[in-house]
Amino acid sequence: MLFPLLYDDDALAITDFFILQVPFAHSVEATLPIPASVTFATFQKNEQLPCVGDTLSLAPKQVAELEDVAVPTRMHGVLIVPLTLESTERISVVISDADPALLAKMSEQWLCELQVILLKQLKNVRKIYIDPETGMYNKRALWLLKELQHDALSSFLFIHTGMSSRAASVNMIRYQQVADLLQAVVPGYLFSCGLQVFGVLFFDTAAEKAAQACKVLQKHLKRDGMRKVQVGIASGNIQQNIVEKAWEGLLVAEKRGPFGVCDAGSLVDHPFSLPSNPLLKKIQRRWRGYSRFAVAVFAWDAAATNMIREQDVLEILQGKGECIGSEQGRTYVFLPYNDDFSLPVITEQLNSCKKGAHVLPVKGVGIAEWPTLGYSKTQTLVNCAKALMHSSFLEPGSAVAFDHLTLNISGDYYFDDGDFQTAGKEYRYGLQLLPGDINLLNSLGVTLVEFNQYSRAVDCFKAVLLKHEDNHMALVNLGLAQQAVGAKRDAMATLEKARQVIPEGEVVGGELFLPLGRLYTEFGCTEQAIDVLLQWSSRSGCEKEFLLYRLLGKNYFTKGDYTKAIAACQRALRIYPQDSVSLSLLGALYVVEKQGDDIGLRLCKQAVNLDPANPDNLYRLAFVYFHTAKWKEAREAANLCLRRRRNHAECGILVARLDMKQGLCVRAERRLIQLLKNGSVTVRQQAEIERRLKEISANTL
Repeated sequence: MLFPLLYDDDALAITDFFILQVPFAHSVEATLPIPASVTFATFQKNEQLPCVGDTLSLAPKQVAELEDVAVPTRMHGVLIVPLTLESTERISVVISDADPALLAKMSEQWLCELQVILLKQLKNVRKIYIDPETGMYNKRALWLLKELQHDALSSFLFIHTGMSSRAASVNMIRYQQVADLLQAVVPGYLFSCGLQVFGVLFFDTAAEKAAQACKVLQKHLKRDGMRKVQVGIASGNIQQNIVEKAWEGLLVAEKRGPFGVCDAGSLVDHPFSLPSNPLLKKIQRRWRGYSRFAVAVFAWDAAATNMIREQDVLEILQGKGECIGSEQGRTYVFLPYNDDFSLPVITEQLNSCKKGAHVLPVKGVGIAEWPTLGYSKTQTLVNCAKALMHSSFLEPGSAVAFDHLTLNISGDYYFDDGDFQTAGKEYRYGLQLLPGDINLLNSLGVTLVEFNQYSRAVDCFKAVLLKHEDNHMALVNLGLAQQAVGAKRDAMATLEKARQVIPEGEVVGGELFLPLGRLYTEFGCTEQAIDVLLQWSSRSGCEKEFLLYRLLGKNYFTKGDYTKAIAACQRALRIYPQDSVSLSLLGALYVVEKQGDDIGLRLCKQAVNLDPANPDNLYRLAFVYFHTAKWKEAREAANLCLRRRRNHAECGILVARLDMKQGLCVRAERRLIQLLKNGSVTVRQQAEIERRLKEISANTL
């Protein structure tokens, strides 16, 4: 059945008492026969919820004694109702501000009944805030966040994913797979918002760490075949409307490309922003009528009056410029062109006294001239800010004139910020200033990949390799682009060359080893695939790469090393329990190794339920039926597989074996010969087909 199953788990967890604490508290208050205040506290230290000991000012020994009590307890004028959750976690409902005399009248039996009622009631309340398809919190729960009382700096992400298929059934399955993957790789509170939008709350996490998690998330989803993953980020106190701000960020991210990202904070405080309107108009009046000029912006590192700063600037420039004004730690200087003016000379003059400038203290100087390329006069001030960022990579006090390297740096800033559209413009402008620059070509190619423009990206990477044939980065990027456009054999050769020229000390991971391992696996180069994957497994950071262990399991299975294959699949499933391919492989391995036909069949069926559109999962289900002598079921599963992928060689061989089992040797022979003619079989599969043909020939004789 292609329709996804609904999530049916009403188990309570500690996290529910943080996200849903407001409706939970209201539910408990409505159940009590007396007015009271309700809070929730943990027995163990928890960052999201208070501890019982802190709430009641108890000593550690008293907390330990209370933790062993399984029934409602009165203490310090409050009622504590402990709840044991299905995950064996324990939480207490703390009922305070109630009339002590009424509390004392409550019988032990009634309190125990209350304990049972509360647990059942909170489970029912939880169902209101859970998405039945994914098991994540839904939009109702999302809007509860603003009611949470917590001062921790947190971050929120809105993630918009795009499904590539036009078939509704396939998209629904794909949506469930994305939800499963998010739950496996994202260490935060997850929300399903509908229309292929998810939300993530990173509690007690600053924007920088959330941005890193965003990159990891996009990487995983790209590897899983997603063609669009747009993200809006916002950080701050939970009550500071970070959900609304993250949504505003997502609206901007959607304009930045299929993998656009926008931190809402960067929209307010951008490093390349213009000066205030009064100062901007003053600068514009000064350059009016000039056909050529330059502007220098001095960035200061310490507090000082604007007048003192401007006097220092004039002294550094030796009267060759005019200070227009200062604000927000920057001084703007107009440099009119005349017979004595030379931008390189001015820049060199500033750099010759940069130590003295740094003592003043000047952090850096950014200079830009007009006209440059097709920029407007006002854009010259933005170019000065970009040159300032460029100067931050040099010694303190350094002056930088806006050039192609500046555009490379500003492009990298936009790229890291998720604004791929602007990043691409920066790289193209840089190439106008210095055509053929390797770094700019590489960066432009990577940006084009973010827009799924692989053919144009290939041209960029090839242009780099014409100059430096062993450029590791260009080789990796070219191989990935070739793979995306379907030139898989070329991609395999390119990526293998990249593997051979890895620079010493270079941190290389899944961006090279995963696609190369996949290609070797697809073309039946089992030994080479295992070699690549083992090299990847020796690198740091591979511990959470379930695809590494899935591919190892698949190749060990093909090789016949079943013990290692089982270990690899089990490790993949520890990382990502809903990985249908690893489940399917493990089921087939259990049957082959005679470790349990029933469990093997169950795992293969579970894999097909998780991803019925995957022909490999259907093939392995047919494989298990075949090896357990269930011929009818094997043929049904195999036929479904061949409907999904007509030229599935492994399944074709299996169907031929089924025909042979049922005495249909002529049909089996015809099928095997057709597989050979297709030319899509691997060397191992070809040998298997030839062996079966000889077997048919011998039986016929």
